[in-house]
Amino acid sequence: DDGIDTPSISEWNIIYKPAADLYINYKHISVDRDSVFVGESVSISADIHNIGYCAVDSAAVSFYAAAGNQRYKIGRDIILTNIPAGGYKTAAVELNTAGYNGDVQILAAIDPGNNVIELSDFNNDAVKSIFVLGDNDAPTLEVTFDGKRLTDGEYASKEPEIRIRIKDANPGGIQDTTNIELYLDNNKI
Repeated sequence: DDGIDTPSISEWNIIYKPAADLYINYKHISVDRDSVFVGESVSISADIHNIGYCAVDSAAVSFYAAAGNQRYKIGRDIILTNIPAGGYKTAAVELNTAGYNGDVQILAAIDPGNNVIELSDFNNDAVKSIFVLGDNDAPTLEVTFDGKRLTDGEYASKEPEIRIRIKDANPGGIQDTTNIELYLDNNKI
């Protein structure tokens, strides 16, 4: 031996913690009805799957409604906890369709803040469509004088109690009353 020893490795270990991978597609988004009248509510749920190798302590899920070129957040983020590897958890919200008309895209977005370490992020969004039927029927107006509906040619008393009732056949009712103005003898009431 010449006193010069070549070092050798007798053992090498790698400790590896595999990542999680949260996943959703359009088949994992459910709506209680895919067609509704404007003003009605739609229940929306999304199954968030963990197809990765380890559990996820917590993850946020955001829901959005998009119509035309506008996108609105539905409620607050839902925080799902303890999503096991190979398992899933469900996030749910309600969407009131007042103000929507026609095709509406429902978007579910997992981990929008990118706080979860994942194998990939490309599978964290999914879209489902619903159709909102607009209110095409004008509301009806019922005017009574001292509790009676007057017909053409009838007279009201000198100081009648006048009641005006607006009825709308839309299940959502009249949501915005700021466009309703009442006048009596050309004076706004």
